[in-house]
Amino acid sequence: MANKRVVDIASDICKPIVEHLGYQLIDIEYQKMHDGYHLIVTIDKDGGIDIQDCVAVHHAIDEPLDLADPTKGSSYHLDVSSCGLDRPLKKDVDYQRNLGKEIKVKFFKPFQGKKEIEGTLVSFTPDDFVLQTEQDTMTIQKNMVALAEPVIKF
Repeated sequence: MANKRVVDIASDICKPIVEHLGYQLIDIEYQKMHDGYHLIVTIDKDGGIDIQDCVAVHHAIDEPLDLADPTKGSSYHLDVSSCGLDRPLKKDVDYQRNLGKEIKVKFFKPFQGKKEIEGTLVSFTPDDFVLQTEQDTMTIQKNMVALAEPVIKF
């Protein structure tokens, strides 16, 4: 659970700074990749994020993170990025951002005979969400979902 500790400390440091700058902290992940560990800070704002936003947040959180040393001296790469249009729905903030939008849901095992369903996200709670399809309105338990993601149409 060391990764959770790093994420919790980083979140406590980054959240007030990010919000003070006018952004929303969407997620923080601490992952091992091919070139070492990465602390990935995902942000958003109305109208979307551009590279200047990522640079501004990176500069604002870099020193406070160094001072707090959430990794206890282990080196890491600090990445600041936007959610992206196709970001999977993992947290309540992701479900909130996609209310009224079409999403695709893939299940661990068939749900009502299907491994995948598309529909409009109507509402959600911490444990489930309501999806309106062309044929039905269904309540889906989040623990049954392997992947929920926005449907992107151009």
